[in-house]
Amino acid sequence: MKIFKWLDVQELLLGIGSVCHRFLSIVQNAKELWVRLETQAEFTQQTFHKAIVSHASFFKVLTMQHSQKIVTYNSRDNYIEYSFSSCKNIVYLDLSYNTSLVTTCFLRSMTYIKILKLVGCTSICPEDTIEDLKHRKPLEVIDISECFQFNDDHCIG
Repeated sequence: MKIFKWLDVQELLLGIGSVCHRFLSIVQNAKELWVRLETQAEFTQQTFHKAIVSHASFFKVLTMQHSQKIVTYNSRDNYIEYSFSSCKNIVYLDLSYNTSLVTTCFLRSMTYIKILKLVGCTSICPEDTIEDLKHRKPLEVIDISECFQFNDDHCIG
């Protein structure tokens, strides 16, 4: 059993399922396991779908601090962003250093979000982000530090 300490969350929750179908069934259907996901893993398109898309409605806390270039390059345009639109129950979202994000359109569907961290997300468009934020209730925390494309003209009053 000590071998499990060397596996990351995705390997534990999804990879073992290919060997133990009962375990996979439990993991996929137990929404309590998917309320919070914090990872710095680089997903493939398949693991992104299994871990994020399939459980999007269960997440309240999602931290995904990695560029996700493999998913971006192997998917249709804005696949990641549109997938996040299904995370309707998110309260805390940290997508820091995800340089593959180009839009924040998913914010419009996240009615419960209070904390948004986009530190170092250098590919998102400031004007679009501000427009997306205008169409929702104010957030408690928005962290766009290291997003050099934002300047004083983009401050929301």
